[in-house]
Amino acid sequence: PMQVEHMPHERQRLSVPMTDEDRFLRKQWLKDQELHPSEPYYVAEVYPKNIFRRVPTMLLDIPFRHMLAPIVGFNRSSNMRFFFSKGSVFVASIIGLAYYFKYHTCTWERRKGWRMLMTKPMSFPGQQGYEKDASKFGQQGFDDRKVLLDVDNSGSR
Repeated sequence: PMQVEHMPHERQRLSVPMTDEDRFLRKQWLKDQELHPSEPYYVAEVYPKNIFRRVPTMLLDIPFRHMLAPIVGFNRSSNMRFFFSKGSVFVASIIGLAYYFKYHTCTWERRKGWRMLMTKPMSFPGQQGYEKDASKFGQQGFDDRKVLLDVDNSGSR
């Protein structure tokens, strides 16, 4: 690569006292780093977008940039567009997670899904609400079943 800066490393600038020519070159280089107010130029062809990004962008550009921007201004409509798109993705994610947790739980019929267990308060023998029957624990909804209620599970044939 071509070296544009006269003394690119701090060590070079501080190890030897700078001459007037070095100071002039450094000052010129720092001045060249300043951008004109119209820079940088945005050229749409340099940053192409594929169809999967163009379609959602177009759907949001119509109401926000073309209809709302003349009323409230370009910056405000761009901010509204940004927050609307991110907020809609957030709300859709929350709805999807709520649906998944509600209808895809791990039960005795199906071992897939989330296994959600509610913890019970600690109880000791003699206290009210103490259950000694071990068959009440780890049922995963088996006691609430609607089928096979008349089957004898005693093990004898």
